[in-house]
Amino acid sequence: MGPGDAVAALRSFPRRWRGAFALAGDDDDGRELLSRHPDDGGPSALDRAGLVRAGLDRWDERIRQALTQERPTLTAEEPGGATPPDAGAAVEGLSASAETLAGTLGGVASGDWDRRADLGGQEVTVLAMAQSAAHDGAHHLRAVERLLRDLKGRSAT
Repeated sequence: MGPGDAVAALRSFPRRWRGAFALAGDDDDGRELLSRHPDDGGPSALDRAGLVRAGLDRWDERIRQALTQERPTLTAEEPGGATPPDAGAAVEGLSASAETLAGTLGGVASGDWDRRADLGGQEVTVLAMAQSAAHDGAHHLRAVERLLRDLKGRSAT
């Protein structure tokens, strides 16, 4: 995944997450599905949206550090995300974070994609961090789509 692909993926998140949440429907049952946890106790759709938003904010912070400091040491801990109260707040918050990070990446000079930082004892580039941000958001998105299809299918029986 190149720099432009990472930016395009991030810019697509608002539309794609809105589409995923639409799978639940906009009635009371649909809103309840968004907060329901899977049988394995994993995160709900709303929980995942909060995790993605927090993750995007964290990647933006790390990338900004890597762009302004020479080989900074970045914390590897992943932030917990606050669960948004509803689908609208979830998509709005995630959208804002995705656009902020996409804007940061859109301003990266071609020679700066290889700038390096230490992330939890591993050397990473700005490009690798951008790729991870896009991958993480897409991973959670696919998990939400699967979860909502599964929950919707069970509630229909």
